[in-house]
Amino acid sequence: MDLESINKMYEEYQKEHNHVLDIETKLVNAKDENEFLALLNEKSAYYRKRYEANKKSFEENLYPFLSGEKELTKPVADTFFDNAVKMLLADTNDAMLGTDMFLKLIDFYKKIGDRNHEIESRFFAGVTYSDRFYTKYNKIAWSYYASNLITSKEYNSIDNWETKKRVAFSYFNLLSNPDVSSDADMYEIIENYKKVDAFFREVDLVELGKHKEGLDTLLEETQMALLDAFYEAKCEPSKELITIFEKKMHLNEYSVDDITLPAQTYAAVVYYNVIKKYISISEGINHLFEKYVADDKNIDYSAFMFYESDAYLYQMKYMQLIIGMIGKAGDTMKLSKIKERMLSDFEKLNVNVPYIGNNAYLDYDLTNILNRILKITADENKSIELVVEVVLRRNVMTYIHSTMVSQIAVLIAERLIEAKPELFYNLLKTKRRDEVHNQKDYLLDHIHKAALLHDIGKTRISDIINLQTRKLSDAEFDIIKDHPALGLDIISGTALENKFGDVVIGHHKWYNNENGYPLEANPKTSRKIIIDIITLADCIDAATDTLGRNYTNPKKLIPTVLAEFTSDDNSRYNKEVVDIIASSPKLLKDLDYITGDGRVSIYYNMYRNLKK
Repeated sequence: MDLESINKMYEEYQKEHNHVLDIETKLVNAKDENEFLALLNEKSAYYRKRYEANKKSFEENLYPFLSGEKELTKPVADTFFDNAVKMLLADTNDAMLGTDMFLKLIDFYKKIGDRNHEIESRFFAGVTYSDRFYTKYNKIAWSYYASNLITSKEYNSIDNWETKKRVAFSYFNLLSNPDVSSDADMYEIIENYKKVDAFFREVDLVELGKHKEGLDTLLEETQMALLDAFYEAKCEPSKELITIFEKKMHLNEYSVDDITLPAQTYAAVVYYNVIKKYISISEGINHLFEKYVADDKNIDYSAFMFYESDAYLYQMKYMQLIIGMIGKAGDTMKLSKIKERMLSDFEKLNVNVPYIGNNAYLDYDLTNILNRILKITADENKSIELVVEVVLRRNVMTYIHSTMVSQIAVLIAERLIEAKPELFYNLLKTKRRDEVHNQKDYLLDHIHKAALLHDIGKTRISDIINLQTRKLSDAEFDIIKDHPALGLDIISGTALENKFGDVVIGHHKWYNNENGYPLEANPKTSRKIIIDIITLADCIDAATDTLGRNYTNPKKLIPTVLAEFTSDDNSRYNKEVVDIIASSPKLLKDLDYITGDGRVSIYYNMYRNLKK
């Protein structure tokens, strides 16, 4: 095996990912529709070219090792390891070239007794799972970090700095859990903190390798992580847990008037005083807001990648905490100005923060803040606007796809209302055709909004998957299958969940309710007809899109797509709806246009909107 060919495979793959982002930037800045169309065609051609090139390269250099067809050797394993680490540290979290390879390397290094590489592979496998920010993957990540919890004696016997560092941060990462939703979760965090604290005090970390990260710094970082878990938890801690925090963090020794405290400490102190009822929720909000405004002045929003600074990330945490507390306090007049400032700052995120790139932490925080804002926003149109403009548009292809699906779905719904209004009786709780016709505007508006929201969960999936230039692995398809549940999580507990949640969770469940995903979804509600329409619109867009999808070539014509629909035995699609579409010449003509020449104009306008 030529080791250089493995190096070249990873190098070319990283280059093409950067090139895709470069093309996306040029598309946004195209001066007119002609230049835009030329760039769009360049992007489509590049995707397909690299798709085929990657297929050949991976079949030669990657798949045989992942499948076990070829045996790893130490030089080959080390080459894969070095490249996978380099890619991950460049913020390119790839589920196949990264996660799958690390898992393969763990077994190999364990088999040959290379303890250092085994430990490091376990750590990096954990990181790739942590970056997915979903409960089931967080638990997997924790299992890999936990497998690196070695004794202080073994730690001090390690002679490799990188390995020692990965052990230390395996301990540290056990404190990171974005899904603390019960006392049990919090207790687990505290037990892990005890392990981390004990480990760092036992081992020789005063001169922790060439970076000179001292014991005091590491201990301070672990305490900050514990504080984060305390005030970011989705549940209020019990009295017993509060007592533990008093003893461990000495929160009762700080004053809420001291806004010079570090951001993490001050947030925990205020939250602690609110929970202990030393101050009211409104007072707590005012204290946090004062700190938020003071710290905001210290952020240079013109600085390169300012959004990755600790200062900015903690401003987002403060925004999340303040908005969550406003939800508990109620929308009082005294808090209205603070609420307005929070909403205004959140809306500005679509201007301040680049939409092109892959920042899982930022996307996770954005959707968490969004969820809390939706809980205190009564205006449905405003809620939809926030979802689309601040969150959905950060994932360009999902943004465009959702817009396409909404327009296709509205065209289909218009025809169904004319041809068979009975299909909407359950939704409108009526038995009268004229009532359906009278409610046409409401129905079309409802379907438009539901379609915009249907794929919101994809905003929590890595761009490496959403903008992939190779065939997806089984593991990546499993990640994609999480997007309905992730979408429902984003709008959980809000008015949008009540009205559109069944569409978000059920649009990939088959009409027979026996196949598709997620299996536990049961979308047989009064809004089932909405799901049926959006499912068909979703498939029509996917099958006819040669501009945004690397696997759709050549374009399928509408009659071909419908032939596939009609060949279904009423299992996957609502046959009654399919038959009406197939027998409606004007609708077919409109669908042919919107998925053909009309698609280019829609793409152009969407990218222009990104520039605003």
